Amino acid sequence: MTEMQPANTKNQLTVNSPAASTTPACPISKSTDVQPLCQVDGFAVWRCPESATDFVWPMPDDKTLKDLYDREAWFEGGERGGYSDYDAQTEPSLHLVKELLGRFPDGKGKLTVLDVGCGYGTHLRLAADQGWQCFGIEPSAHARTMAQQRHADRLTVVEQAEDLFPIRFDLILMFEVIEHLQDPYKLLFTLFGRGAIGPETLVVISTPNARSTDAVTDPAGWAYRHPPSHLVFYSAKSFQVLLRRLLFKDIKIYGVVKLPDQPATRFEDEPPSINDEWGDFLGIVAEASGSEFKEFMHERYVPDSYWKLTEYEHFPRYGLATHMAQGARVLDFGCGTGYGTALLGEVAESVVGMDIADSAIQWARQTHRNPKLSFVQRADLGRGLPPGSFDLVTCFEMIEHVDHATQLETIRSVARLLTSGGKLVISTPDPLFTAAYGDNPYHLREMTESEFMELLHEGFKHVTMLKQWVRPSVLIGKHSVPGIESVMFDTLSKDVSADAPVGFVAICSNQPIENPPQLCQFDTSVDFNRQALETEHQLNRLRYENYTLTTSKQIRENSVAELQKQVQALNGSAAWLESQRVAWEKLANERALDIARLNAALQSLETSVASLEAQQLERDKHITALNAERDFIFRSMSWRLTRPLRYLRRKLISQPLGLMRQKFRHLQAPGGESPAVSGGINTSENLGEKHKVLLVLHEFSRTGAPRAVLFLARALFLQYGVRPVVMACVDGPIREEFENEGFPTLVQPQLFDSKDRTPAIREIIAGFERVIVTPLASFPFVRNYASVAKHLTWWIHEEEKGFAYVADNFAPDLAALFCACESIWLGSPLCFAPALQYVAKEKLHLLVYGCDDIALPHRSPPLERMVFTMVGTMEPRKGQDIFLDAIKLLPTELRHKAFFRMIGSPYNDWSANFYKQVCSDAGLIPEVECLPNMPFSQLLEQYAETDVVVCASRADPLPISITQGLMFSKTCLCSSVIGQAGMLADGENGLIFENESAAALAEKISWAIQNPQAVTALGIEGRKIYEEHFLMSGFAFNVKNLLQEPIPTIPKSSQIAS
Repeated sequence: MTEMQPANTKNQLTVNSPAASTTPACPISKSTDVQPLCQVDGFAVWRCPESATDFVWPMPDDKTLKDLYDREAWFEGGERGGYSDYDAQTEPSLHLVKELLGRFPDGKGKLTVLDVGCGYGTHLRLAADQGWQCFGIEPSAHARTMAQQRHADRLTVVEQAEDLFPIRFDLILMFEVIEHLQDPYKLLFTLFGRGAIGPETLVVISTPNARSTDAVTDPAGWAYRHPPSHLVFYSAKSFQVLLRRLLFKDIKIYGVVKLPDQPATRFEDEPPSINDEWGDFLGIVAEASGSEFKEFMHERYVPDSYWKLTEYEHFPRYGLATHMAQGARVLDFGCGTGYGTALLGEVAESVVGMDIADSAIQWARQTHRNPKLSFVQRADLGRGLPPGSFDLVTCFEMIEHVDHATQLETIRSVARLLTSGGKLVISTPDPLFTAAYGDNPYHLREMTESEFMELLHEGFKHVTMLKQWVRPSVLIGKHSVPGIESVMFDTLSKDVSADAPVGFVAICSNQPIENPPQLCQFDTSVDFNRQALETEHQLNRLRYENYTLTTSKQIRENSVAELQKQVQALNGSAAWLESQRVAWEKLANERALDIARLNAALQSLETSVASLEAQQLERDKHITALNAERDFIFRSMSWRLTRPLRYLRRKLISQPLGLMRQKFRHLQAPGGESPAVSGGINTSENLGEKHKVLLVLHEFSRTGAPRAVLFLARALFLQYGVRPVVMACVDGPIREEFENEGFPTLVQPQLFDSKDRTPAIREIIAGFERVIVTPLASFPFVRNYASVAKHLTWWIHEEEKGFAYVADNFAPDLAALFCACESIWLGSPLCFAPALQYVAKEKLHLLVYGCDDIALPHRSPPLERMVFTMVGTMEPRKGQDIFLDAIKLLPTELRHKAFFRMIGSPYNDWSANFYKQVCSDAGLIPEVECLPNMPFSQLLEQYAETDVVVCASRADPLPISITQGLMFSKTCLCSSVIGQAGMLADGENGLIFENESAAALAEKISWAIQNPQAVTALGIEGRKIYEEHFLMSGFAFNVKNLLQEPIPTIPKSSQIAS
């Protein structure tokens, strides 16, 4: 059970415990030095200064608590100490569960988790979703039912720890549950005994902080002091004591939910401790691992840590010894954890517990607080103790742990320690019985009855050999605990309450009956030890088989569900194919009608051609006649006489147009002179002059920025009829595309050279009415020519890493360069955040490029495979290596169904090494092809046979290849960090994978190969994104708006919050 908030209503319950006047022992430290703290709802709350623990005494019995928690009202009814809404009150703890699950490496194998008090299974559901094997302990019948209904076979939930089959857990959770337990050791001992907690197990416990300021200043009014649901109230010190006693090595304790600052407070008799550090926190959490307690338990009996059979073997021996220990001085030789020493101390004058193991002695001292007891650690077999010191020595299940020589020395040492009439009570297991347990490496020499007798006679003259059996029994008598003088009886439990009898037996007479006989009949027909052992083993096997069958059932149900999804998908594909067939049939009928119409038109054109040919013959005849007439004129006298006039006419025509205007200016009408061109370009009339705009590039390469400038040049021409001049310092292949479209180009190698700012270049730049420079790498131009460039605008396409690289390595004055510009255009929303670090937002404008809508040539895909194409400069930023790694992760049979193409060239010498490595790796995969940069006309042919356009860039504000893919109705598969990823919806109009994750990219590629129809549909939906954001008409309109704004402002659509 998990609890987050205190409830309001009260529950009246009863307790069935020893008298309240009995001084209780602290359930954590076992100390009886405790003080009454307060009364809450009729329950007495006590305080232990030693461990800083509070607890209820007397405590409710098990039945009362079970009746309390089995009800639905406890989880949903808003009762005091319960829940008003279990799901809502559990929600805040889910983040801690996620964080704990995340600490375990994925590659460790199948991980296991146990949630003690798992409630509705909310925490375990998170683990199950991540592939953990999930187990829960939940005593509430209602909560177990809810967990089963919600999670079916994904969880294994039992009522108590004893119902678990032996399994070692990686993680054990106890969130807000330990305060509900009467004795936390009993639960934890059981888990250790069943092997659930090992050295590598991480145990995480949370509880309200009983040493918070609120709990100390007002103990009775503390919000979490609500018995009987909360029985033990813990502090950080309590957790220390508890976990150290369980031999955890690594313990981390911290506070959760910080309270308002208040003065530090603690009880006067509690010394400074770890509690002082966490007093201003509402709750505390303990994380513990590295426990050695399982090893500690191997050959030491710890009560409540093993099954009942072990208790039957150990306790009766000490019960027998107590009848000889009345008022005696006793030595418990090999006392272990001291539980038997404590039993002897109830009747003896004094008892010394001796053991060779210091850990056992420390445990005994912490657990048993009787002043008649003392515990010593000795390895000398008692030789250092004075002779005749004891009336009775007990040595149970110790002698078989040493070799024969040490056994002889032990018996002689004990004989020396006893008085002349003293007794030794000693036991050892029968080898015939221990054979059922298997080999025991801790037993060095087990003995038969005769060997044991021979050993004991080495120190004693008279030996009476008793034998111990464990048998079921039937009792007929007046009381459930008989009182028979001739036989010594003792009980394993101090609970003397009578249980319900099976029936009644009466002895009748007309005279009084004195001392009626009582019978305790033992069933000797059953080997109870072997039967109990075999039963436990069989029960564990059945538990494990049940878990295995449950898991197999879940796997099969998951397989059926997956097959049903596949059937549903196939049915959807069949329906889509049927709709496509109908559509194609309709289209074929329409094309047949078109062909008929075209045939009729063709016949009409053929008739027209025949008519035109006849007319051509008539024109040819007419031209022949005109040529004859021209020859006659050339031979005439008049043609020769007019030759000087024709020469004068040619001279007049050859003079410049400006000179002609000056000569004939006096002929113009008044007011007819053309106006002078203004300094700005704020009107379409101003832009009507040719070459008034200069576009500056870093290079004429076939990369993103030069192609965006080509789009800008087209937009200026489309909007204003202006053919801007394009200038760069490095020549390249895209220059030819500018020239072919009529845009003049200049290559000036000294353009970015700060030492060679020639007057000629400055004069060229000053002659333009508007200068637009791109990208961020062109910062030297801004630095060199901002003073002469008119209306200087900087169009930037870089994201945060690009800004940082330029500013840190080349342009520490980047902010000043921005200030020198009239305005800054940003090519993607991703550019805003880094730009705002250098320039005020009022100067920033969003200008997303647009490209012409182009039709693709028709071309069939090669080999009928699905084609994946990646276009971009070969450099690490573009992620070609991620693309290759994803291809390698594909199953071979799936890879054979596809073809992968990477188009691009290295950017510089540094990226050339990356290019060589990519090409080398690609050469090892038959389905992969690498091609260099190519003219756009050839690139169109590659797009034509492409099904999916891929962009694996690690950082890219708005890659043009994805925009072109959207334009061509190709499905676009892109990383989560590029600009278009914010416009696309994964699975609706594109595919998006986690940045730099080859596994995630491989998963998307696999899906695409197996769902070709869905890929086509995604491409059609992606085309809508192109039409919404990247049409050339919209781009040209946005350019015009920016150029016409006299004072730059940020449009609402491009405002980005700082």
